[in-house]
Amino acid sequence: SVCSGSSTSINLNSNVTGASFTWTATGGPNITGYSAGSGNGIAQTLYNSAGTAQNVIYTITANANGCTGNPATVTVTVNPSPSINNVVVTPVTVCVGQPDGTITVNASGGTAPLSYSLNGGQFQSSNVFTNIAVGNHNIVVQDAAGCQVSLSNISVTGTSGPSLDQVITTNINCFGESTGSITIVATGATEYSIDNGQTWHLTNVFNNLPAGTYPILIRDAGNCTA
Repeated sequence: SVCSGSSTSINLNSNVTGASFTWTATGGPNITGYSAGSGNGIAQTLYNSAGTAQNVIYTITANANGCTGNPATVTVTVNPSPSINNVVVTPVTVCVGQPDGTITVNASGGTAPLSYSLNGGQFQSSNVFTNIAVGNHNIVVQDAAGCQVSLSNISVTGTSGPSLDQVITTNINCFGESTGSITIVATGATEYSIDNGQTWHLTNVFNNLPAGTYPILIRDAGNCTA
């Protein structure tokens, strides 16, 4: 048997020296790629557009020294191959160094059940891959008959996160007072911290601060920090 889109490899030989071969071919209504011919081998790429396996029958006749041998038949089963309909990458951007991407492969066809492999890894029954890092990734879908389809260079893009542009401070008026302030100017940030990430705030302005050192962090909606 072969998978749809694969080539036959039928070698023809005889116990009579100098024999030549001709063949005819018939196939199911959804099979294409077969034809009659002559030679010492049959190498034809067969396609099955049906949802189930179908056959191509080659009837082979040997000729030698003006004599024609009895026809022999070879039946090739052409299994339908799976197809990848689309691939969904979520989120489209992930933080560099934080492998939190997801790749979902939507495939159909072939002989159920389908299994899925990412980057040459083991096949799994789930079509969802999680904890995906930034970069290009390769998918292989395989059906129960061993027929495969692949898709390369699935891109998961990354972001370096928000950028801290400026920190504006106001010093306290007198010793012991809590009149200081910090204003954080950032690009792409959605939350702000002045205690090294212990607490997060939606505002970028912090008032009524006593004198001291404040470690600043910012983060975006994807939990990328800077």
